[in-house]
Amino acid sequence: MNFLDLLLVVTIVFCASLLVMSIIYICIYSVELCYRRNSAQENLLEEELLSS
Repeated sequence: MNFLDLLLVVTIVFCASLLVMSIIYICIYSVELCYRRNSAQENLLEEELLSS
């Protein structure tokens, strides 16, 4: 393997890891968003039940 092959492999691995990390980050973010939305809805329901 010469230097260019090594550089290509390193670049591909770097890009792939960045892609995987961003996908994981997006998944965690969307799950957190859904969880927050659900807990906010539950809080609203509890407040409505308490006020009635």
